[in-house]
Amino acid sequence: MSGERLARSVTPTCDLPWLPGYLQRIGNPPLGPLDFTHLAWLHEAHVAHIPFDMADGFLEEEAPFSLNQVVQKIVYGHRGGGCSQMNGLFAQVLSSLGFDVQRTLAKTFQHGVCRELSTHMALIVTVGAKRWLCDVGFGLRGPLRPLSLAESDEGIAQVQGCHCYRVQRLPGREWLVEYLRGDCWQGLLVVRDADYSYEEFRVTHFYNTHASTSLFTKSLICARPHAEGGDMLQNGTLVCVRGNVRSSRTVTTLDELVGLLTSHFNIVISAQRFRRLPAGILKG
Repeated sequence: MSGERLARSVTPTCDLPWLPGYLQRIGNPPLGPLDFTHLAWLHEAHVAHIPFDMADGFLEEEAPFSLNQVVQKIVYGHRGGGCSQMNGLFAQVLSSLGFDVQRTLAKTFQHGVCRELSTHMALIVTVGAKRWLCDVGFGLRGPLRPLSLAESDEGIAQVQGCHCYRVQRLPGREWLVEYLRGDCWQGLLVVRDADYSYEEFRVTHFYNTHASTSLFTKSLICARPHAEGGDMLQNGTLVCVRGNVRSSRTVTTLDELVGLLTSHFNIVISAQRFRRLPAGILKG
């Protein structure tokens, strides 16, 4: 990685008063030069400490979009976030540290089929002459560390713990990101080679949190991947994967659901804040 190191070191800008709070939230990873090693530290620390959290659509308050609101929710409010919140916040942090960051749109897959709408935010970060895909807001099968977008790595398995990815360039300035599940490669993302302002994701944020066709208005989903697998709560079922061991648990009361959010995802939400729950979520 020494060939990817830049001569200058991180010099955080003073326009992010919440940066120390964010670094504390992700375990105070060491700040270092603007190289891939430092980028990977930050990415992995964010994924490890801040879960994918799509509970907003079921709470009393409106799902926050402005970065100031997102900071209050994630940095100070013991919550996680969805893709635009998580990657939007991470992009702001990386930019303030001096990294070259693009916010871009991506399509996700459902039941093996690529969705027609681009509703996911991902990041492309350039370090030296190499570009990396960063995504701290995907969920259970999201990458723990940045994925290489270099032509030399095209189609090569990129292993992160028990997770395995590969990236292939597509016609029309896009990349296909695949995930190895068992013996089969499955589509994960189709990512545009483009750059958008944060404000341009307001529509996708609204779709994900309000549209009747969005998975996240029907299902309460929280997830956190890790090197041995990951944990995911979908509606009333918690699934935990540790290597070859898979366990599941079904909640029966709202208080039990709130307790699981705290114990497994470090998410603090009181029962009183829920204005509704997905149909049939509590099995008791």
